Amino acid sequence: MREADLAGAVWMRTASTRALLRAAVAGAGIALLPDVFAARERTLVQVPVPQPIPPRTPWLLVHRDLRALAPVRAVSGWVVATFAELLGKRRSSVAGQEWEAEGS
Repeated sequence: MREADLAGAVWMRTASTRALLRAAVAGAGIALLPDVFAARERTLVQVPVPQPIPPRTPWLLVHRDLRALAPVRAVSGWVVATFAELLGKRRSSVAGQEWEAEGS
């Protein structure tokens, strides 16, 4: 933002990709969105950028005391599988553990 001299043009700041996506779809302006989410919205148009945007790695944090609980493992497995599917990967590494995406 600073390098492109756009810091003063920021209208909305959020840590929620969903909120940013909804704001862009509603016409609030240009948003920096992951391709996998933006591609689902037919009303959005990709704006070319002069230089590639660095990729961001998604993280899933689970407290070590809860990691072994069956419900937590089930949800963690689902989240990892969902991201793996969205990103076109079949295997992801989580906290040193390998998780198989469903359907592998």
